[in-house]
Amino acid sequence: MNKCFSCAHHYPPENFIYKGKTYKTCAKCLISKAEKRINLEKNNIETTPIETISSQALCDYVAKLILDVESNNGISFEIRIDLHDDIFLMANFDDLKSIVRIIIDKIKEGDDYIWSTTTAPRISTRFNNVAIYYFACSQCYELEREYKPSNRKRISRFDCHGKLTIHIDVPAMDAIIKLHHDIIHDKPENVSTPEEIKQEICTNLHLDPA
Repeated sequence: MNKCFSCAHHYPPENFIYKGKTYKTCAKCLISKAEKRINLEKNNIETTPIETISSQALCDYVAKLILDVESNNGISFEIRIDLHDDIFLMANFDDLKSIVRIIIDKIKEGDDYIWSTTTAPRISTRFNNVAIYYFACSQCYELEREYKPSNRKRISRFDCHGKLTIHIDVPAMDAIIKLHHDIIHDKPENVSTPEEIKQEICTNLHLDPA
């Protein structure tokens, strides 16, 4: 007779075999723990529903969180958006990157940060057009690389642990966004070409360099 490490009862050796494997905990206790874990996860899902907002409101949603945050604090949220929104009318639903880019652009409008890809997306092998994309704040220390000495100005780095994941589910026509930023730090410098300069270049494309 063997003693169960969980309930301390003694059972024959065959009672410690569960799904073809032998454990030091009896099968009865293992099944009970598994059921409790499933019920706990179910209760967590039922008691903490994910807020759904429109894609158009995503920019203002992020901007308001940053505006309301206290000094030296950050923001953290998990929301769902509907892919039926008009903002995705021009998106190619067979190219998940195009959907992700629209969402990233909306978030950037709200927080003015640059979110860089960190690892390859996790593409579902069971369902078509379902994947999770991973990003990090471009100014977090985790993305710092070794550079050769030069006079070039380096980007400011922060211990912000900025993380962003976007779960795209085209069959369900929704996306779940999780964003966590420990601190709201200085924004990266805008080095993009101003719109008026772009317009001036387009207007004078017929001119030669002289």
